[in-house]
Amino acid sequence: MSKLKGVVKEMKKYGVIGRFKMLRTLALLMRVIGWITFVGGIGLTITILVSPVSLAPYGILTNLGGSALLAALALLIGAVLWTIILIATAEWIDAFLSIEENTKKLREVLDRK
Repeated sequence: MSKLKGVVKEMKKYGVIGRFKMLRTLALLMRVIGWITFVGGIGLTITILVSPVSLAPYGILTNLGGSALLAALALLIGAVLWTIILIATAEWIDAFLSIEENTKKLREVLDRK
């Protein structure tokens, strides 16, 4: 029985069951997309630096201002900024959910007195 409680606790932790499932899922999805953006940005940056013309058939201009290094730097900065925005938004959602949970617990404690 205690093993089942542990599984239920883990499921609640990741937002599979419990209140505000969609918000918890959205926060998790935003984190995953943020890290995918970061890894993809690093991968594209390396690709631009190694072979700038390899992305031209896909419509990605890698000759920003006549320099592949400048294009790679711009892409990397953009990827880092998007990663920060996505992960910060996920943390913001989690913070509000924690505030709601703590407020609910406080209300329960004050109602018992």
